[in-house]
Amino acid sequence: MGFEPVAWEQIVVDFAAPPDRVWVTCCETLYPASTLDDAQLAGLRAEFTEATRGLLTADGILPAAVRLNIARTRLAE
Repeated sequence: MGFEPVAWEQIVVDFAAPPDRVWVTCCETLYPASTLDDAQLAGLRAEFTEATRGLLTADGILPAAVRLNIARTRLAE
């Protein structure tokens, strides 16, 4: 008994949006921002705003995505 060979799949989750929406998505779903105090969070947001300003598209969208690598297998019979 063992496992069948692993099958890998890559999924890209695109969440491009205006910077404020990307910030909220990151803070609510990707990073544990709740561990920061208000001053730390405000400082991080200011740095995020500054660092991403040059990445905005002409219509004000910030390209953003997450790449997930998923491994699947099952027990061999």
